[in-house]
Amino acid sequence: MSATIGCGKSDFPPELNGSTSLPGLKHDMSKLRFAAIPAPALLRMTLSTACVLAITFTFLSPASAQNFIQRAMVQDAAQEEETDDEDIPNAPNSGVVFGGIDESKFEARIWNGTVNSAAAGEARLQSQLDLQIAEIDRLCQLTEAQSQKLRLAGTSDIKRFFERYTKLRRQFLKVRNDQNLVNNFWGELQPLQMEIQSGLFNDESMLLRVVPKALDDAQRAIYEQETLDRRTFRMLARLELLLVAADESLGLMIDQRERLTELCKKHVRIPRRFGPYDSNVILYELSRIPEGEVREILDADQMQGWQQAVAQGRGMEQFLRQNKFLPEEEPARVIPKPEETSRQPKGEESIKDKPAVDGENQG
Repeated sequence: MSATIGCGKSDFPPELNGSTSLPGLKHDMSKLRFAAIPAPALLRMTLSTACVLAITFTFLSPASAQNFIQRAMVQDAAQEEETDDEDIPNAPNSGVVFGGIDESKFEARIWNGTVNSAAAGEARLQSQLDLQIAEIDRLCQLTEAQSQKLRLAGTSDIKRFFERYTKLRRQFLKVRNDQNLVNNFWGELQPLQMEIQSGLFNDESMLLRVVPKALDDAQRAIYEQETLDRRTFRMLARLELLLVAADESLGLMIDQRERLTELCKKHVRIPRRFGPYDSNVILYELSRIPEGEVREILDADQMQGWQQAVAQGRGMEQFLRQNKFLPEEEPARVIPKPEETSRQPKGEESIKDKPAVDGENQG
């Protein structure tokens, strides 16, 4: 196979500069040695470089040709660097991010902007563990063995967190060069983000599951009462804030506000765990109050505003339940089996054996 290549004098290697022109040069393409040139370099080659490449491999020795080609490719690379950004074809549309998304974006999302590295994040979690154990020690006067047991459990929580962190970081590094894949990836961080926002050492943590087992009976009673009081106080504080907003929005009378507050306290349950969605949890709890009881307190216009507000909490139910913010549902009432209902205590007659009263079961 042959091809005709025409070039200007400036493109020629030094060995050929004595010639004024080479019109209609016939070049045998089978002699070209492309194996020494990386494939990406061939793709980026300009027409001028291709011309020089053909002539070089034809007229020069292999060593001289290799040196010349390397100089030509360096010049081509320099020309590419001078190319304007607008010459890059449709980078945003393709989703490709040149250089990749910086890892700082990943760290910022994981830690919600509180720290900027895994080392700082680990130090922060360790500090939280120290404070948690110190608070339990203040209440229960822990022994050294009890403190060590709780610290081991808390350290296990931190280790388990970073195992998931490491796995997600590897996934991020695989997709960081494609904006579309990164956008889809961010949702994978949500469980870890929730734990950082609401606190790693929550009711699902190894630490708080070990606490009741590590304490003796007297310590456990003190700890559980203190925990209940603190959670109740926090729940009532969140409820009070919402009722103040409701008072301003609905224009409640003093009597209405007092009655509505008592009604809400009667029905609202303590969240399973606290966090950035406390208000949504309280609104969901308010949506569970029977409307009939609320209508006894509010007029028609106020009721419409109330329904719109609690609908926000109801709309968040699936999210709140999946992330374990909502209180655990009360156990379902066990319906006795038929044979159990048929048994009657001694001395009491069955209803079906009871003689009918005059006029009963007639008609």
